[in-house]
Amino acid sequence: MDGKLNVLKGTLAPSVIGPMARQSIGSLLTKLFRLGCGFLFAVLAARLLGAHGYGIVAVAISLATVIATLALFGTNELAVREVALVSARKSWNELTVFALWAMRTVIIVSVVSAFAMAGASLLPGPYQRALLLGSLAVPLFALHLLLRGLILGSGSVVAAQIPMDVVRWIVTSLLIGLLFLGRWAVTPSLVIFVVVIALATSLAVSAVILGRYLSRLPRTRAEATNQAQWLAQSLPFLAIALFGILGTEIGTLLLGWLSGPREAGLYQPIAKLAPLMMLANEAIETALAPKIVHSWEEDDQVALQRRVGRSALASALATTTIVAAIVIASPYILRAFGPEFIRYQWLIVWIGIAQVVNAATGAAPLLLAMTGDMKSRIGAQAVTMVVQVGLGLALIPAFGAPGAVAALTAAILVWSILHWWLALRATGIDTSLLAIFSRRRRTA
Repeated sequence: MDGKLNVLKGTLAPSVIGPMARQSIGSLLTKLFRLGCGFLFAVLAARLLGAHGYGIVAVAISLATVIATLALFGTNELAVREVALVSARKSWNELTVFALWAMRTVIIVSVVSAFAMAGASLLPGPYQRALLLGSLAVPLFALHLLLRGLILGSGSVVAAQIPMDVVRWIVTSLLIGLLFLGRWAVTPSLVIFVVVIALATSLAVSAVILGRYLSRLPRTRAEATNQAQWLAQSLPFLAIALFGILGTEIGTLLLGWLSGPREAGLYQPIAKLAPLMMLANEAIETALAPKIVHSWEEDDQVALQRRVGRSALASALATTTIVAAIVIASPYILRAFGPEFIRYQWLIVWIGIAQVVNAATGAAPLLLAMTGDMKSRIGAQAVTMVVQVGLGLALIPAFGAPGAVAALTAAILVWSILHWWLALRATGIDTSLLAIFSRRRRTA
């Protein structure tokens, strides 16, 4: 009996206290820290500036984020795969060449993009100074994400996240807290300057971490190879990242353009609560991803169907619980931003219902990605973007923030149902919650 217990302990120990488990826990903690500090920043900025001023900040940061994502060309996601691949081969020369190529590419493109955003500040309107200062964040944010991808590819999961998710938000929280307690005359430009300072500080930390990793590698002579191939391989990553970030930021940008800063500001609490509703879903899919790959490679359709069905049930239950808690707490959450933000409290219910449906349709996007069907994945994202932009253009001029929420709600529903249908057609696997009940009826 003791021998069996020792064997069991030896089997469970790596899963509970092994390196991968420690990195997963560390990654979760840094993510929760980032979400908490990000929410605190939003509340303090809204309190300092009101809905109008906060809307100006939100539009400038959203635009800088989208432009920085475009300037990356997908190199940050490619870096994760490429660095891990060449490290496994111990091809240190190729690793150095790739890192230099990626940094050079991102620096050049992001600086040019920043000048384009700064040029947009010459247009008349309430965003002039905000866009000019926000343009400084473009190269900082783009290069930051690239260094994060390079460090992550080296296997240092927590170290890759600390600069962006911890250092940046510590600096941001301290500076915005000082502005709040000091009761100075705070402007949107000053808040954006705080964001730029925090990005520059965390970028320096990322550079130190990456520099230490590279300094430990054997010194080799760098040769220019594979650059055209790397650029071609980065484009699918760019498409996915760009659709993803546009889906997150397009509501803010359209509101800022069509309805003005105040409606863009009033929309922000809702936009920040929407991803929080899917936290449990993300955690479940992180654990599910390798299991999907194993079952698919082994051609074990029964095990794969069982796993995705159970994950859909767990995700739907957890997401429903989170949504219910957020809806109940929404009066207090929105009041923290300021009295004027409470007027759109009822819109949170719309987003909550859509996210529950999203969770109930299961891990269809993950299934498509893990089985290599990136064409369907990108196509579904493109359709979702067309729906969100089209409805936004149609509804926002007349309804403001409720129009943006209606467009986002429709986009979430299209995203989830379309991915579910594409995954079912491509793999024969029903990722939805309904698969569990239909299987039980067949068994009975």
